[in-house]
This record gives sequence, C-alpha cells and structure tokens, in this order.
Amino acid sequence: MRADADFFCQPLKPVDERNEGTIKADKQKGKVNFVELRSFWHIFRSFDRMWSFFILALQIMIILAWSEGGSLGNIFDPLVFKEILSIFITSSILNLGKATLDIIFNWRARRTMEFMVKLRYVLKFILAAMWVVLLSVTYAYTWEKPTGIIRTIKNWFGNGPDQPSLFIIAVVVYLLPDMLAAVLFALPLLRRKLEGSDYKLMRLIMWWSQTRLFVGRGMHESAFSLFMYTMFWVALLLTKFVFSYYVEIKPLVEPTKDIMKFPINHFRWHEFFPRAKGNIGVVISLWAPVILVYFMDTQIWYTIFSTLVGGVYGAFQRLGEIRTLGMLRSRFDSIPLAVNDCLVPVETSDARRKKGLRSNFKNRFKEMTHEDKEKVAARFAQMWNEIVSSFREEDLIDNREKELLLVPYVADQGLRVTQWPPFLLASMVPIAVDMAKDSNGKDRDLKKRIENDYYFSCAIKECYASCKNIINDLVHGEQEKRVINTIFTEVEKCIAEDKVITDLNMQSLPDLYNKFVELVEFLKKNDEKDRVAVIKIFQDMLEVVTRDIMEDQLPSILESSHGGSYQRPEGMTAWDNEYQLFQPSGAIKFPLEVSTEAWKEKVNRLELLLTVKESAMDVPSNLEARRRLTFFTNSLFMDMPDAPKVRNTISFSALTPYYNEHVLFSIKDLEEENEDGVSTLFYLQKIYPDEWKNFQERIEEELKDNEELKEEALRQWASYRGQTLTRTELEA
Repeated sequence: MRADADFFCQPLKPVDERNEGTIKADKQKGKVNFVELRSFWHIFRSFDRMWSFFILALQIMIILAWSEGGSLGNIFDPLVFKEILSIFITSSILNLGKATLDIIFNWRARRTMEFMVKLRYVLKFILAAMWVVLLSVTYAYTWEKPTGIIRTIKNWFGNGPDQPSLFIIAVVVYLLPDMLAAVLFALPLLRRKLEGSDYKLMRLIMWWSQTRLFVGRGMHESAFSLFMYTMFWVALLLTKFVFSYYVEIKPLVEPTKDIMKFPINHFRWHEFFPRAKGNIGVVISLWAPVILVYFMDTQIWYTIFSTLVGGVYGAFQRLGEIRTLGMLRSRFDSIPLAVNDCLVPVETSDARRKKGLRSNFKNRFKEMTHEDKEKVAARFAQMWNEIVSSFREEDLIDNREKELLLVPYVADQGLRVTQWPPFLLASMVPIAVDMAKDSNGKDRDLKKRIENDYYFSCAIKECYASCKNIINDLVHGEQEKRVINTIFTEVEKCIAEDKVITDLNMQSLPDLYNKFVELVEFLKKNDEKDRVAVIKIFQDMLEVVTRDIMEDQLPSILESSHGGSYQRPEGMTAWDNEYQLFQPSGAIKFPLEVSTEAWKEKVNRLELLLTVKESAMDVPSNLEARRRLTFFTNSLFMDMPDAPKVRNTISFSALTPYYNEHVLFSIKDLEEENEDGVSTLFYLQKIYPDEWKNFQERIEEELKDNEELKEEALRQWASYRGQTLTRTELEA
C-alpha cells in the first residue's frame, strides 16, 4: 500500500471555521436525470418489454382462435399469417407509448438533463411515430381488397397495387435493433467488449439503447447460464401460452361470434354503448375477466416452474442437505471427510475432489484405513472443537453442552475406534445394557439391533475399549493382570463367536455397569482417601464377573479370587482368607501421580457415555447455535471451490460507518430504567434467557471474585446483543 495515498495525508488547505460566515454557500444542485412522478403508468413503463410481449402474444392467439377451425396449424395459412403480421404495427404503437411516457415522466427533469439525453428522448419519440405511420401504410398495401381501418389507410395514400415486399423490408429494418440485442444477449463476451469500446459507431449504438454508465455495466453471466435461463423462460412461457390458448382464449371465440350475431334492440338496464353494434358491451364483459387472468397467471406458472426447477437444481447442488439437528446426526459420519475435502487445501492442481452430488463421503470414510481415518479425524477435531469453543465463548451453549459436543483433541491410540462427539452417543450405553439383560439368549437378534445403528455400534465399541484401556492402566500387579487378561480374552472370544448371550449371564450386567460408574467417579476425583474404595470396587467387579457373569467359563479365577492356589505367593495357603486380589500396595496404581489432560479427557468422556441416560436430541438447545451448525455442515456438501492455502488468500478490510452510536454499554446505561420501569439489562435477560444463564455459568467459573472483570464482561455481553457498534463489528 502506498504511503503517499490521499487517505494518509492531511488536506493541503484546511477550511478555516472562523471565516465560515464569509464564505458563500454553493448553490444547491438538484437531482440529475430524475424527478419523481407517481403514476400507475410506471407499471407499463418499467416493464414495457414484458407487457408488449404479452399483448402481441394475445393478439396472435386471438387471430388464430378466430380463424376457421381455430387450429394452431392455421398459422401457415397465407391469409391468417398476413393478419398475424399486424403485430408489428401493434409493437410500433406500444413503442410510441413508451417513448411518450419517457418524455412525460422526465419533463420536470429537463433543466438538469444533459443535451444528449434530451436528444435521445426526442429522437426515440420521432422514430417511434415514423414507424407507426410507415408500418401501417406498407401493411395496408399488402392487401388487394382491404376492409376496415386498413382500407381507410390505403384510401389516404392512394389505391395503388398491393406491394407486400415493402412491408417485409420495413419489418426487417424495424427488427434490426432487436436482432442486434438478441445477438448481444447470446454473446455476453461480445457485449462486454462493445460496452467498453471507444469507437464512435459502437458508442452511438450503445448510446441509443442506454447510457454509457449504468449499474451492472460489463457484468454478464456465462453463456451456459444464459442458455439455462433462456430455456427456463421458454418452457414457462410455452406452457402458459398453450394453457391460455386452449383453456382461456379459444373457448370464448364461438360464444363471442354468437353474441355478435344476435341483435338486441331493447335493453332492460342502462345501455353503456347505445350506438355500438355487435353487442360490444356484452363482449367486453365476457372477455375482461379472461384477459385479466391471462396477464396475471404468469406469476402462478412462475411459482410452479421455479419450485420444480429449484427443487431439482437444489438436489443436484445438495442444498438443504442438512436442515435440522436430526439430519445433522444422521449425516455426521460424512462430515469429517467433507471438512477434509472442502476446507483443507489440495497439494497439487491435479488433485481434484468429487463434490456436490458426485461425492459420497459416508462410504469413503468407512472404507479408509485406520491411519487415514486418524488423519482426517484429527483435522476435523481441531476445526470442530474451535467451533464449539467459540459457541461457548459467545454463551450460546453451556458447559454440559460443550462437553457433549466436543471431539477428543488427542486420539487414543489404544482404542482403535472412531470417537464421535458424545451428543451422538448419549444414552446408548445404558440402553445397550438393558437390551443385553432382556435379550433372552438371542445373540443374532441383539447383534442385528446394534449394527442397524452405526452410532449405537460405535458407542458400545468405544465404551468397551475405554473400560479395558482404563483397567489395564490402573492394574499393575502381575497376578491381577493375568486374571484381567484372561477375562478379556474370554469375553472377546465370545464376541467373535457370537456367543455373548448364550455363554455369559447378562442378568448381572447392570450390577457391573453400576460398579464401573462408581469407579469412574473416583477416577475423576483422583483422591488418596478413595484408594480403599477403589480397591473394593475392583474386587466387587471381579466377584460379579466370576460369580455371576462368567461362572462356568473361569473356575480357576473364581478359586484364586477367594484364596485358591492360582499362583499365590509363597506362604499363602488355599485356606488363607486374608489374601485377596487387588489388595497388595502395588496391585493398583491409584491415585495417579500425574494426571494428564488426555487422561482427564478420556475419563470425562467415558463418564458421559456411561451416565447420560436422557436423549441429547436437543443439543445444542440454542436456536442460533443450531442455525450456525446446520448452515456450516450443509455448506460442506455443496459444490464449493477448493480452499486455497492461507498464504495465497487475499486479505480484506471491513469499513463500518460510525457517527453517534454506542460502542459499549456502560453499567449506568444497562441499569437505567425507562418510563415503564424496564432497564436494558432486564430486557436483554428476558430476550436471551438461555444465553444469560450460560453467561453467568461462564463468569462464575472463569472470574470468580473479580468484580471489575465481571462488570467488563457484562458490558460486553450486553453490547454484543444490543444496538451498538460492537455488535456491528462482531457480525461483520
């Protein structure tokens, strides 16, 4: 950025405010090229091409319906086709009306207009009037024996022989500007070059259609987009005109002919058209509602077509792939790979990734190797946890919801299972315990019910692997390790052979589950005073396993746990009841001397899997957090461009206009009551009750007794939700 830019320099000649009274004020200049004039004719002037198109199409349909038989094939009849050519006269009259309205609506702005703008309005009016006369005269000479107004025009200019070629030539010349506009519309690149050209002829052509400077100058869609846009309107208008012709216009022709043939000499009511022939009043009353519907039903057809096309296009673009939290849960296993494909820069330009409808993240993630899954999961965890942490900082979620939404920062290498956020796995382990207890010896049915839900299966696998991992970390005694390894080996054997229900007694599984929940609570405290209780829990769990669950499979373990001769230390007899497993000082490592963050995270996560029994379908409960999550995850499935590397991204700045608004609320502003006795803080607390509760929880945890920082945090919380500059900058 140049240091000598104007916005870094002081003005050379600052205005002296003391001499302000001596300086003459500049004369106020009015608006240029515009004066507001309210009229219902703006409806036609602003959309003149649409109205002209519908009027000309209506004229064609009436001519075809009025012809013999009313078939669309009559358009190839020379006489009918010659009547249809009269639409060019109608078009010239409509153009004359548009030019007249332009002059009328801009008449008050004539004093501020440039000369070239005035000249263009006048020339367009003169040329439109000339075309009305020229096309009318040449069309009159295409008929040998004209009738009605055509015969009148021909009598004015002399009854010479018919000359249809003159009318055809006039029509071709009349259509030249429209042909040029169609070519430029179909070739946006050519239009862009002509708009920026400095050749006098090109500037004259562009000047005739519009001013040189206008909104959107040089901005055009691609040829494919224009083609699809054109096809949409061609299909819409074709359907509309077919419906209008066969349902609205054609059925009225025969009744209209009959009405015009039937004479009415005496009127019971007031006669609106006393001198008119052909019962014109009845005809108008018959056609007026139909013509009104003809002009208005376009919006109905547009609604139908836009719904159909938008639905199909949205399906291909995967818009609305995730609209609710339920859909987010069902597609969450696809999100890690979607984050990796959409938000991680590609290494080479040839490494194109499948996106949009072509992508299938779910199957690709399941087919990946464990090492590749770990890489993808690590990238996803970093980004997902940042999003969740930002929600907590903005008080959109509370601490419990944060724990349920977080993904483990450090993947546990000993688990070798995919670790999903706990809100996807909540209440599944307690349900699985009840299902195993009530399974009635049917392994196949239980396995089928578990495998039907991917997250159900992941919750059970992770819970089993975490329990095994924690027990192996805590148990250090050699004899205890042999017993524990034997138990796990037998359990895994039963799992592999699908004999968990038949070979193990699952009626006592809830007792083992409750004991392990107690163990996890002691592990969270990690207190020396609880060592005896932890040992007692291990002994109780061993007794439940050996006496109740695996009584037939492990008789030697049962014997050793009650003082048997299963490799006892020397001096111990089979009847020595004082010897018990887990009792020696080195058998269990508790409390842990150094409790790492990874260990705490593992224990907290296992506690959530075991203890959360209610459904987490409403996590997060805040509507704004839900909207952000669904919007973010939905965008991952869309066909977005590849993410560039950070060093290649272009920086940007946001400039916010600021005059006299609050930057931050003061404590006085928040507590000051209005005439109704309601303060700003009270109002915000009622508008955002859940966020206020989350804010109080966060402040009590982070700041505790620091009242000064609490006041500053309160001011920021209120300012982020009130009409302040802080909120504007935050959202920008």
